[in-house]
Amino acid sequence: GMADSSPLQCTPCPSSFFALTQSIAFYVTKDAFLFLSAAFSALTAGQQKKQSAVLINQLMAFATVSNIIVGALTQSESYDHLQDGTQRLMRSADVVVDIAQGQGGGSISRECVLKSLNFPSGLGYCHLASMIMPILLMASLGFKEPRLSVVVGTNVFLPVLTAAFGKYLIAFRTQPQSQGGALVTPFLPGFAFDWLVISGAILLCFTFGILGWARVVLSHAGEGTAPKYVLYLTQSYRSQCCAWEIERLVRKMLLSLITTLLPVTYSPSWQMESVSLVLIASLLLHFMFKPYNVDLWNATEIGLLTLALVLTGLTTTVLANDLHWAHSFVTGRVTVVVVIMLVAVVCGTMAFLVIMNIVKERRWKQDEAT
Repeated sequence: GMADSSPLQCTPCPSSFFALTQSIAFYVTKDAFLFLSAAFSALTAGQQKKQSAVLINQLMAFATVSNIIVGALTQSESYDHLQDGTQRLMRSADVVVDIAQGQGGGSISRECVLKSLNFPSGLGYCHLASMIMPILLMASLGFKEPRLSVVVGTNVFLPVLTAAFGKYLIAFRTQPQSQGGALVTPFLPGFAFDWLVISGAILLCFTFGILGWARVVLSHAGEGTAPKYVLYLTQSYRSQCCAWEIERLVRKMLLSLITTLLPVTYSPSWQMESVSLVLIASLLLHFMFKPYNVDLWNATEIGLLTLALVLTGLTTTVLANDLHWAHSFVTGRVTVVVVIMLVAVVCGTMAFLVIMNIVKERRWKQDEAT
């Protein structure tokens, strides 16, 4: 079936009912973990600084880059030369990254799940199916806190929604341009001006995220007590950088869109270069403004961005090494294993810290109440 990470990539479908159940459980878990963690952090938001809210956002931002890196490495020739046991270990590590980002990777297929359940399949139906859990989760929170539900849902799900639209715009040539090869766009829906409608949907996602959050933050700037959905966006930052969460949202949206619009199976060099430019811009902005109101959080963000840049460089090295006539399989394989395990450990550790801090903050709130 068509892999979730790219319609140009295929992955084996579940061969048993147990495997199908695992796939469905994965989709439910990845959406629920991030949304419920972010929602709990937002519902308990107060004037005090919350480590869990910062860690969740840093985890999702780093996992977005990690998903791109792992996706590129698993498509490399060096990865193909790994032993079967090592590849299974790498796929297990990839699951950690997928859950941390809230997006499916190259080893799972929503299309396979739809086929197994005798539902219509295809890119459009997969897109619709990917929206079921986000809508249910946002609706469940919306009964109590409708505005907070929109803010949290935008933070967790809007980058993935934007990336899904990018899949329709994938274009490639089946013959060299010198031989008359024209660009092919096989995933466009097929109606009149479809490319314009899809491009407009992507632009609308960015406009909604940027202007919506800017209005929410700036309309309550300077107020002594702000609603929870405003504190969720602002409480971690200095007053001069109260709208900084928009930078992180735009970064996640751009990186997610790059993953699908420039798939590594067709445009590896363009994808890695685009990712590097986005990371460099974010790193420079954080160096200049240091937006967090706690120095440790600023240092952690800069460290994660730097690590992401280094790992992107190593991934580019692996891809270039595979293309060179004198390439070394040993160097490539070692680099692939080290990078994938490193991103899995970082994402897993941050997810553990998120849970630990949520539990700790819940205890603090209960102690204050008593």
